[in-house]
Amino acid sequence: MAGRRRRSRARARGGRRGRLHLRRGARAAARLFGPDAPVHDRPTAVFCANDLAAIGFMTELDRLGVRVPDDVSVAGFDGIELGSYVRPGLTTLTTAPRLIGAEAARLLLSAVEGEAVTDAEIEPARLLVRASTGRAAR
Repeated sequence: MAGRRRRSRARARGGRRGRLHLRRGARAAARLFGPDAPVHDRPTAVFCANDLAAIGFMTELDRLGVRVPDDVSVAGFDGIELGSYVRPGLTTLTTAPRLIGAEAARLLLSAVEGEAVTDAEIEPARLLVRASTGRAAR
């Protein structure tokens, strides 16, 4: 119970998880594009697990002098609103989290009531192309 309260307070203060995703994205960029990374091993495109990690990744690339999308394209997954405010705008796969949650709840209630659980019916993710992706430089 105490752990649950601590997590709730962290979210209320601005979300520790969000900062964690940003930092993980920044660390990944430093590993791939930092001064110790071999230049010949650098990717031309990176797909991050979520938009916050992608934003952290792009922020670190900017600090390192790596140009998005000229040197590397970056995309994320979630479709959070913040992705439209960063520069360059973040290309992302958008999802419908409320619809996914509603479908999950429906399936759970069906299972609890002893009904046969069917496959989930969710909207497919949609690609939202913004300025963080482009043609590979190489």
